[in-house]
Amino acid sequence: MTFEEIQKTIEGMLAVQRNLQDGQLKLQESQAELQGSLLVQKGILEELIQKYADLGENSMRQHHI
Repeated sequence: MTFEEIQKTIEGMLAVQRNLQDGQLKLQESQAELQGSLLVQKGILEELIQKYADLGENSMRQHHI
């Protein structure tokens, strides 16, 4: 291989590496956003579970009255 061929090969490899790093960064950002969304959903579900528990208790009290 000539020097120019080696240089072009290395430049191509570096471009591939940059693309991979960009993809990994985007994936990490997406995962962070997803984690935040899941935490919000978990909080909402916990609130709903508590509200349904409260409704059940209130329903039981009304049946006893």
